[in-house]
Amino acid sequence: MEFRAVQKWERISPVKARLVADNVRGLDVQDALEMLMFMPQKAAKIIYKTVASALANAEHVEGGEKPDVDRLYVKTLTVDTGPTLKRISYRAYGRANRKRRRMSHVTVVLAERELADDELGKKKEHRTSFFRRRKKERVETEEDAVEAKPGAPKQPRRPRKKSRKKLTEERKGKRKTVQKRPEQ
Repeated sequence: MEFRAVQKWERISPVKARLVADNVRGLDVQDALEMLMFMPQKAAKIIYKTVASALANAEHVEGGEKPDVDRLYVKTLTVDTGPTLKRISYRAYGRANRKRRRMSHVTVVLAERELADDELGKKKEHRTSFFRRRKKERVETEEDAVEAKPGAPKQPRRPRKKSRKKLTEERKGKRKTVQKRPEQ
């Protein structure tokens, strides 16, 4: 089953909201909510409310069988463009600039993950947070990289770009000094 929540007329640019939405799409609901809670962007709060609303819709199903909340994930999360409010900003010499106050419509669809045959008999494993899981994956990939090339040193870091000040100092050092003739 799928569970939806739509939040319309939000006063935020859809481009800014999509940056946050891309990070959450496809995650488990609990991980998505946890991630959104600690994001500093304004869009994170809006999307958090919408995902929480979709989760509440899933928990309070009338009739039929209730879904397993632990298996729900964010199937689709779209941020569509709403109407644009056009405003004027007055400038010098009788000119005017137009400001566009953009709006967004956020749509969230939650669905249940299908369990594999071997997982049906097992108990639900202890849930680890999204960030811990990511850290564990990173450590595993680093170990795999070390195992792939035994004894090989890590790849050297790309050298940093030199600051303008250092470049000018180097150029001054490379210039040939012209000897002045002694005055007679």
